[in-house]
Amino acid sequence: MASIDTLLARLARRHSWQRLCDVAAPRLAAATLIAATLIATVRLAVPAGGWLIPTLCAAGLLAPVPWLPAAWRRRESPARLAGELDLLAGSEGLAMAFAEQRDPAWSAASETALLRVVLPSLRLTVFAPALVTLALLAGAVLLPQAQPSPLPERPAANLVRPVRDDLAHLAEIGVIRPEERVELEKRLDELLAGAQGGTLDQATWEGVDRLQAHLDAQATAAGEHLAAALAAAQQGTVAPPANDAEAGALAESLAVQLAALAAQAPGLVPADLHDPAAQQVLAQALAQAQAKGLLTKAQVAALQQAGLKPGKPGTMNASQGRALARSLAQELAKRQGGLGSGKAATAAEAFLAKLNGQTGNGGVSRGPGSAPLTREHRERTAGGENAGLAPGVTLNPDGSVTVAAQSRAAEPGEEARKELQRAAAQAFDPAAADSRRAAVAPRHREVVEAYFRNDGH
Repeated sequence: MASIDTLLARLARRHSWQRLCDVAAPRLAAATLIAATLIATVRLAVPAGGWLIPTLCAAGLLAPVPWLPAAWRRRESPARLAGELDLLAGSEGLAMAFAEQRDPAWSAASETALLRVVLPSLRLTVFAPALVTLALLAGAVLLPQAQPSPLPERPAANLVRPVRDDLAHLAEIGVIRPEERVELEKRLDELLAGAQGGTLDQATWEGVDRLQAHLDAQATAAGEHLAAALAAAQQGTVAPPANDAEAGALAESLAVQLAALAAQAPGLVPADLHDPAAQQVLAQALAQAQAKGLLTKAQVAALQQAGLKPGKPGTMNASQGRALARSLAQELAKRQGGLGSGKAATAAEAFLAKLNGQTGNGGVSRGPGSAPLTREHRERTAGGENAGLAPGVTLNPDGSVTVAAQSRAAEPGEEARKELQRAAAQAFDPAAADSRRAAVAPRHREVVEAYFRNDGH
């Protein structure tokens, strides 16, 4: 009878699969738990151990594989399988008897009972712990990888960082050309490489200071040129040209200012104006200035590098001059706002303030109005200025200064004491206080007048 043989084979396969599950589930749970622990350790504590993660995952998932072949090969006896079929079918030994003797007499009696057999399903609940450990494994894999702790920077690196930041900013806004930036970056790297163990020495300090002074000078010059061009454009908008001659003079002035700005900082030159007519007038003005010899070859090359090429010389009217001044003022104002708060912005503000007559006004809020000392100024630090002493002034050993010296009589006469007069001077230096005019405060003038009067009061 083929039906009982089929049931026995299906039941045997079902037992084999169940044995695989029973063997694999606990081992998978244990292996993935260990792998999750190791992966979390690598993620959080080993900065350079990211390459271990795939290996640990594979090891945790494949750990039960060596035990699976032995579990699959194990077989149960047909009698035991037939007995289980009897229990499932409730045939009271008919299936066992038929499987043992294969007597056709038992066929009809057992067939009816075996038709009601339902084989048991696999018990997959054994994988519940493994599902928890797999979730832990996935969470460990998703942890961020630890990064190596940054090495403490040497003093030389701390000294170079502001210079490098200034260089990057100036190159970004177009004050420093790309080739010059590469050269300055190379010099900075050489200074760092030459520093002894990353410590500060005199050579490194002076080299970085020279580079910083160079960048400050470049930024200051760029800011002043930008401010000069902006002032010229704003003047053309405040006092627009009234005729063609004034328009031509204004256009030539703007061309000269833009050429000077291009020679210093080509990145600050507005290459494209929003008004096409103003762009054409600017090209004509550049050509006219070049024809008159107002532009040098270096300035023309700088303008071309900045994207401005002289066009054909031509005349322009007052409206064209006003449009050109207005467009340039707008574009240059945008670039002035993009300078940030560095040396270039400070120089531009100082230049515009000087043009507007704002420097040197003094007052409580602005101070004496003196210009700030630059890095190269020799009075930037104390002791940087030596000045000779005035005639008659001597320097004493204790550091004090004697302005003048004079000798008098030891005891004044009775007449002098009565008239509140001092004794006559026996020796008198030209630089003494008696020979100089001094300003006296108003509250002291009455006392001083009484002191010098000869009327006895």
